[in-house]
Amino acid sequence: RSRAVARRSAAAIASASARQAAAMSKPTPGKRGRGCAYGPPELGALLTFTGSRWRLWREAPEERDAELSHNDPSESYTQACWGPDASEAGAADHRFALGCASGRVQVWDSRSGDAAGPTAAAFAAGAR
Repeated sequence: RSRAVARRSAAAIASASARQAAAMSKPTPGKRGRGCAYGPPELGALLTFTGSRWRLWREAPEERDAELSHNDPSESYTQACWGPDASEAGAADHRFALGCASGRVQVWDSRSGDAAGPTAAAFAAGAR
């Protein structure tokens, strides 16, 4: 009996957390999401985002002029995180993911600034 109660409690908590996350991810009229995420130390980069625009800042002097940025008027970025991507040559590259207020997720290549794939629907159903 106590296991059943624990499972129901865990399910209720998960459901409440999902509702809370969905409510927090909805855009607030007149406010734009903004934030930053430091890249891995070996990359020496800082990712900033405000509303529908992101920009990658580089620490190395030889890379400072190679600005990477993107503006997607159809999205409003709310979260960012970094992750490794092992290339075919075995060298580790880094990608960053941006969560959108719409519940979708975009993944970008930190070297080229290109999208690493199509935008994922991810949590779009929960963001409605």
